[in-house]
Amino acid sequence: MIEYFESICYQLFSPTGKADILPIFNPAEQLTETSNEPEDIARQLNAAFLILLAGSKHPQFEKAQAVLQRATNSDEWSYVAQFYLSAKDRIGHEIENATASDPNLAEGIKNLSRILESADQESKASQVTEEIWKLFFPEGVGLTSSPKKSIRSLREKRAVKISRPNPKPIIDPAAEILFSSNVLLTLPPASPTDDRLPFSDNLKQKLHRASREPQLYWYDHPIHIGVQPQNNELLYGLRGLEEALAFERRRGTTAKTASMTCILSASVTLAGLHEIARPYIEEELSRADFLKHIDVYVFTEDDTDRIINEVLVAAALQFLNAPEAENELAMFGVDGEYGRHFSFLKAMAAFWNVFVDPRIAATFKIDLDQVFPQQILVEQTGASAFEHFMTSLWGAHGTD
Repeated sequence: MIEYFESICYQLFSPTGKADILPIFNPAEQLTETSNEPEDIARQLNAAFLILLAGSKHPQFEKAQAVLQRATNSDEWSYVAQFYLSAKDRIGHEIENATASDPNLAEGIKNLSRILESADQESKASQVTEEIWKLFFPEGVGLTSSPKKSIRSLREKRAVKISRPNPKPIIDPAAEILFSSNVLLTLPPASPTDDRLPFSDNLKQKLHRASREPQLYWYDHPIHIGVQPQNNELLYGLRGLEEALAFERRRGTTAKTASMTCILSASVTLAGLHEIARPYIEEELSRADFLKHIDVYVFTEDDTDRIINEVLVAAALQFLNAPEAENELAMFGVDGEYGRHFSFLKAMAAFWNVFVDPRIAATFKIDLDQVFPQQILVEQTGASAFEHFMTSLWGAHGTD
């Protein structure tokens, strides 16, 4: 089965075009990078990996292998190169195992391979796109050819039948909702040196030590410590939340003196960043001049360990006689798999209600790269974010 998958990748990443939409990208153009700039090396390694996925039929296959093998001897790029080399084998095993248990997936891979191999300049780009989407993005099928039908179908799938409205809807979102988000942190960008980073000497020394450690976790869009403020997702998200609150105050949906609480889980890519996460966030926020009505609390993996050992385990022993609680609470944390920080942030609403503020009745997790588009919400729905929170539909019971 892997030969069909490689055939698909070859057509998608072929060095020669055979249809308007093929190839979708030619990685061979980036394989010949000679620059020593980090972004160029990363681009070359990415290109080599895509070519490996296309199989030995690709004319640059051996060169791509050589590029990755050579990078395994680099102190800086060894981990990335080894990851790509092992990923190719793992992808092959995963496809073989998945198709062995799913005949429809197997037939889908074979069918797309045949379609792409037979595509030519007469093939319509929209039709080829739909065939690719059938396998890699089934939710997108029909979006271009029948957009209204696709929208209607999506709404029908996402319809929720309300069985019981919330009998005690939120009255004061600013006071009753514990807002939360996750901060993904990694090392500074490769270009600035330690001396150029706008931090205290103590923080820069800790960053330097952490940079020598192996990476433990990989996240989709981590914040590079030291990134320019205008590109900092943490500042962008909190500024957006502050502006959303200001909008509600002007609209009269909350008191003009209202403030709210936002807790942040700080997930890091290296163990050495644990002790850096909070000082870094504190230094960034101390330089920001927009944070006036939001109380921000930061929790690292070290903090969650203390909550478990000093509060939750002790409480479980005292009130539940549950000595096994320590092992069960291992999922309560912020590093590693996405589910850990997501579960932690949800659980903190109950924790906050008991130990910090009994007014807290709900929690709402925001993504820092997104903000509440308040004006658009009002124009299109007739209600602001807080007004949506205050309806009996939020917290209602229903089935999908």
